[in-house]
This record gives sequence, C-alpha cells and structure tokens, in this order.
Amino acid sequence: MYIDNDIFSAVTVAAKGLYPELDALIHWDPTLSGDDLKDKFSRAITFKKPEFGYTFFPDDGGTPVVGVSPHIKVTAAAEVLAHELAHVVAGKEAGHGREWSDAFDAIHKRANEIMARCWEDGS
Repeated sequence: MYIDNDIFSAVTVAAKGLYPELDALIHWDPTLSGDDLKDKFSRAITFKKPEFGYTFFPDDGGTPVVGVSPHIKVTAAAEVLAHELAHVVAGKEAGHGREWSDAFDAIHKRANEIMARCWEDGS
C-alpha cells in the first residue's frame, strides 16, 4: 500500500533528485510551538516560523535534523519541508541568502512539477 500523490514524497524526491548527496532526518514534531522550540534546539539555525519547522545541524557534523509541525495544513507543511531542506542544501551558515533561495526555488518548482504530473495522470 502507498500514497500515489503524496506531496511530501514529491518534495523529498525533488530535493534528492536535484541534490543527490542530500541527507537529513525528517520527522513530524508535534511539540513545535514558539519558545519551546527555541529551548529544545537552541543551536538550530532557522525557523520559518517557530511553530512550523526547523533545521538543526549537530555540532559533530552529523546528519541534519528537519522537523515539521503536524499542526498545519498539508500544503503549508510541504512548503515548510522544502524550506528546511533548502537550509540543509545551503548549509549552516547560509541563512536565507542567495544559495538558500536558489535551493528553495529549485526544490519547490520540481516538487510542483512532480505533483502536476501525478494529477495529469489521474492519480
């Protein structure tokens, strides 16, 4: 059994297709909410909005962790995932600069193309 038009899969497939070396642990984080997030991941470099998502880069250089709130609309959560994966692509120090923006735009565009093909195929 599988979901044939899963927008989250479209985002991850898009990101991995564009950036084959991309690696991250992605999970739903039901604890996301404002200040609690900042306390939990004080070293996280980015917050789309504190209650929506984060990217955490471990000090030891290990696999980045991406958390997305399950308390938002599906389409918003997919955009947050693309946003956070762009941070992984751009790196810890990139912030929301040009490299991040280019990665986000590419991932977002490719994911939308994947979903459009699913809908065209009647999935």
